[in-house]
Amino acid sequence: MDGSVNSCATSPVLTVSALRAEIELIATRAGLDADQRGDLALVVSELATNGLVHGRDPVMVSVEITTDAVVVLVWDSMVVPLPDPRTFGRGDETGRGLAIVGQLANVSWGLAGDRKYVRAVMPIPRRTWVEMFIAVELRPLARPHKEALAS
Repeated sequence: MDGSVNSCATSPVLTVSALRAEIELIATRAGLDADQRGDLALVVSELATNGLVHGRDPVMVSVEITTDAVVVLVWDSMVVPLPDPRTFGRGDETGRGLAIVGQLANVSWGLAGDRKYVRAVMPIPRRTWVEMFIAVELRPLARPHKEALAS
């Protein structure tokens, strides 16, 4: 395969729940198995939720599925603060997202112009050659918008 993308979808998505459904559809079409789709949905929803909670509109998400990896990129318009993985206690209800994503993907973050980004690369052993790309903009109705973060 030459590394080109065979299919592309670009659309606005209003909620993280709708984004997960869109990712599931794209990942199924790309031939990812159920475990891979579940891991991808978790990575995308965790990073998108972090963007909505800690970032500034617009929050953009792109997912590229290639022959050997899935690359998730989430960026927003707030350049500071950069993500700060923290230690969390047993009873804490928040703060685990980046740690969980870090178990499933190689995670990095930084600045690109006036935007902050978080990038997660998930190595995927594949049984198919189909490549897909999706780019979406998350537009919650209010900030923070608990319904946008709900399943």
